[in-house]
Parts: sequence; C-alpha cells; structure tokens
Amino acid sequence: MPIDYPAGQPWPPTDYENTKSLRLYNEYSAWYSGDVEALWSFYSNQPASMVPYPVYRPSQFQPGLIGFLARFFWGRPLTPGQSTTHSHAPVAADLSALSRSLLWAEPPAFSVPSGDHRRTMPDGAVLNENPAQKRLTDILDQGGWYATLSEAAEVASAYGGSYVRTQANVGFTDQPTGTVITPDHAVPMWGPGDELWAVTFWRHTNPNAYSNSTSGPVLRHLERHEMTTGPNPICVVYHTLYSGSADKLGKPVPLQEGDDECKRLAGLVGPDGEIVVGTSKLDVSYFPNLRPHRIIKGTPLGRSDYQGLTIKFDEFDETWSAMMRDVRNGKGRLVVPAAYLRSLGPGKGATFDPEQEIFTGVSVDGPDKPLQIQSTQFAIRVQEHVGVLDALWRTITRGAGLAADAFGEDQADGPAMTATQANAKKGRTAGTRGDKIQYATPGLRRTAFVILELDAMYYRSGITPAPVQLEWPDAVAPDPMHIAQTLQFLEAAKAISTRQKVIMLHPDWADEDIDEEVQLIEEENAPPPQLEDPGTFGQPASGEPMPNEPPADMMNDGGKGGD
Repeated sequence: MPIDYPAGQPWPPTDYENTKSLRLYNEYSAWYSGDVEALWSFYSNQPASMVPYPVYRPSQFQPGLIGFLARFFWGRPLTPGQSTTHSHAPVAADLSALSRSLLWAEPPAFSVPSGDHRRTMPDGAVLNENPAQKRLTDILDQGGWYATLSEAAEVASAYGGSYVRTQANVGFTDQPTGTVITPDHAVPMWGPGDELWAVTFWRHTNPNAYSNSTSGPVLRHLERHEMTTGPNPICVVYHTLYSGSADKLGKPVPLQEGDDECKRLAGLVGPDGEIVVGTSKLDVSYFPNLRPHRIIKGTPLGRSDYQGLTIKFDEFDETWSAMMRDVRNGKGRLVVPAAYLRSLGPGKGATFDPEQEIFTGVSVDGPDKPLQIQSTQFAIRVQEHVGVLDALWRTITRGAGLAADAFGEDQADGPAMTATQANAKKGRTAGTRGDKIQYATPGLRRTAFVILELDAMYYRSGITPAPVQLEWPDAVAPDPMHIAQTLQFLEAAKAISTRQKVIMLHPDWADEDIDEEVQLIEEENAPPPQLEDPGTFGQPASGEPMPNEPPADMMNDGGKGGD
C-alpha cells in the first residue's frame, strides 16, 4: 500500500523495538566506524561539536544506563586545560573483518538443479550444460555479487544484521545488481515465521539541513518494499519524499524537490509512487548475523558480534591510551638553565637549540651553583601493557565465539597447547561459522532466486527461474600429512577398507569416481601372476624323451653315436 504516515509522525519511529535497536545501532556504529568524535558524542550524550566536554557532568553520578555510559572511558570529560589524550584502536572493525573472512574467504557455490539440457554442437560434440546455472554464474561474477554479499556479512557482524536490495537498472547494467543497506536506516515488517514481508528504507537527501535544523527543512526519501496480498503476491516498491524536521517526518512533497535520484524516480513511479517489480518474492533479503537477540527479547533482528563487548572495547582503548601516554612521557627531555635559552622577543617566549656549540658568556650566581643540563627520560612499560591488551583481545574474540589464534594471531608466551586444546579452539570458531552459515543461507537462496527472476523479466534471458542450492566450502583445508598418518594407523590396525580410505582422502568425490579409484588401486597392488616351477615346466609324459634330448641308443653307447 502507498506510504501514508500521519502528520507529526516521529522519525525514526518510536516504538519499543525500533527505539531500543536504534540506540544499539548508534553505539555499534560508533565503534565500527572508529570515529573518535562519534564515540565522544555517544558516551558523553553531547553533540559532536561539543565534545570533549570540559567539565564533569551530573549524569556521571546518576545510577542506571545514563550514568553507566557517562562513566565509560570515552564518556569521561577532560579537566579544563587538558589536551585530548584518548587513543582509539580499531578492535571492533577488526572483529567484523574477521567475521567477514570467516564466511567469505572462500565463497559458497551457487547451483541450479540440472536436468537434461543436451545439445549437439556443430562439430558433433554433445554438451549437457544447464543454461540457468551458466547465467547465474555469469551474473554473480560480472555483477560484483560476491563482494556485495561479503560486505553484507561484515555489516551484519557490526549491526546484527544487514539488508541486501536486488535491483534491475535497465540501461545502466547488463544484469541485476545488489546494494547493502545498514539496519539503522530501515524499518522492517515481519510476517509469519519471522519472514521479512515489508521494509521501509529511508535516507536524507539534504544532509546539511539535517546537521543544522535551523538552515531549512529536512528532506527524507522513503522507499517501501512490500508484497501485495492475494493468491499470487508480487513485489511492489513505493517512493515518497517527506519534508520535516530533525525528529519529525513532516508532510509529503513531490519527488522532483529531492536530489538527482529522486528526480530520476519521479519519471518511473505510478500515481501512488509505486513501481511494480513483479517478482514472486520480496526483492530485499535480511541477513541476521546470529540469533537470538540478547537484549530485545523475541525480535527477529539479529545479534551483533559486539553485543556485551562494548565495555571491553572501551577497556582496550583505555589500556592503549595508557601505553601511548607512557610513550609520550618516555620521550627524552632536557632541563636547561634559563641562561641557556634564547629569547624570541617580548611575549614570544624562549627556545633552546641542542645543536648549538658555542654559548655567549653567562654569569653564575656562585661556585656552588654550576650551570647544568639535565636529561630526563621515563621507562616505557611496553610488556605490561601488551599483556593486558592480549588478554582483552582474547576475551573479545572468545565473547564473539571466535578463537584469536584461528586467524594467524600470535600466541602469547606460555606453554604449548595440547592437541585437545587446539582442537577445542578450532571447534569454537568452526561452530560459530556453522551457526552464521545457517542464518545466511535462506537469504542467499532468496537473493539468487530473485536475481534469476529479474534477469528473466527485465533482461530477456529466457531462463526459467528455479530454486538455488548452496554448498559451503570447508572452513579450513584438511592437512594432508595428518590424513596420511591417520590412514597409516588404521591400515596397520586392519581397521579400514580401501574404499573408506579413498572416501576419507577425497570426501567431495562422487561414487563413480571413488569406485574407479578403488579399482585402480587394487589393480596396481595386485600380486604378480604365480610362475610354475621351472623344474616341471614342459615335463613330458612318462616314458617320452625330453625335448632336444638325444635318443636312448645314443645315450647307451657312451655318447659315441652311430655311423
């Protein structure tokens, strides 16, 4: 149905789920971006232009959430006259990058069920190539879909979920393309089974007005994707431009008053602002990172990898800032008498040149007060700080269901891990990867199907859309040496067959390939044919002479032979 919000509608909407999730999105966004001003602003509850706040605030001494946030390292104000010494380490962004590589270092294989597609080539060769499979592979490769879906995984790690919008920009691209949208600019509507039935995306078309509400109205472009009702629902998109204030949606205005994108859409929409997409599934997929959400009970929204870890991010930055303060304090400094300073003029101070070799004669107050230059340099406690940082990083990765050393991180000094400990860490990361795959797979299958539908409708591919299957690669390639040793032990114990050995070595092979390999192994290891005893080879019947043996009478005459 067309977008029709009432007058005075607060924006974003102020229902419980949206209000709660938006606060979390703002906090996670500050950590994910690594923007120091955003961290100051969120935890001090002050506009970005007012931070760092120079005096202590009553909110820091209040109980509850407000006081808790204000007492964060990034919420503490600076004393008057103190320079900003807070340093930020991008731990949150690193965590999302690790989560992204966990799924998309090697992307899954998208496959369309094959049938009989045999065709004879001009040279007589017969091909059985599935055209839908080939077209989908070309779209994913040429349309940058693997990069888009990888980006969606990183955004989902930070925000708890992400939206991927599939679109057919005919005239601009040769295949359907995708766009990732963060959930802090989306208002979802869920259907039965927590299926995404509709979602409204919004953006500011005049960000300058948004940052300074006194400079004019705030223009928001709302884009609602939904499924129609009826026996055969299809996807429809509605576009509306609203003119309001910083916290109110305002009233609808013509799309032509917006930016270039709104003006382009004005020539495409119908009388109600609609564009009929026509796909049998929603052209937007939601990718939850993990579920359940630990703060908003019962919501279909996904859980961020940062949930419960922001305090650890804050402690990491506090430790990092303390180490950098040691670095600043550890700089060598010279304390020189005032007589050694060179004046820069009235009111301009004085300087000391450490490279100066000859000084003008200076007077000394007395023989017991010689002029001296003293050097001051404090120790830098690197190992102590690094030990704390390492412990915090391991706590953060463990809280996100990952193992720090599963991605090549250096081990802390200490005794070597046992095989059981190493397997437990790998199992923790593999388990988290498996959980994320389960939540990502439905959205990926929906997206692939919509790609084929849009391609058939708008790019005339002639392909009949079909459900798409996914096959995820192993997280880590098995170690060939470990497999060989295992097979050797099982062979020595007479506890494994040749076929099972081939299956363990090549788990991705088809049955016919396994059978062929087993046959080759058995033929190569077959014993050579048994040779007969040379002493009995060609033995004649009893009483008959051996071949080439002289007659008996010649043998009886002593070998003289006859005439």
